Amino acid sequence: PTNFVLDVSNKMKKIILDERVSENFVWMNDDIYLLSKISQAEIKRPKALEDMDDVLSSGRQNKRGRYRVRMWDTYDELKRHNLPVINCCTHLPFCYNKSRLINIFNRYDFSKDNFLISLLYHNYNFKKTRQ
Repeated sequence: PTNFVLDVSNKMKKIILDERVSENFVWMNDDIYLLSKISQAEIKRPKALEDMDDVLSSGRQNKRGRYRVRMWDTYDELKRHNLPVINCCTHLPFCYNKSRLINIFNRYDFSKDNFLISLLYHNYNFKKTRQ
């Protein structure tokens, strides 16, 4: 796809509308292979890579490439809402909740907004669990 944000949002919308998919579902990329047992608790737990405020203040931010540009645009959007921004955009399976995703889709129009859904989802929904 030429716009991966729109591609992901379209796929997630189909999942949300599909009654065969449970309220909580696992999202993972097509190049992920599970090589050992993994618990539901592990899949549900957000995997924090870094506090993006720390990355920004240290001057380590990488804004090269479409994905990184969208990541920092999403960071700016979350900061406009006074949210701390933890980068949870890992290449690991994660459990999403349909109702929580619907809240994100009600806030944003991904045909216009090039924000990363995973970064929005994690920071809107898990801000109370951060240390």
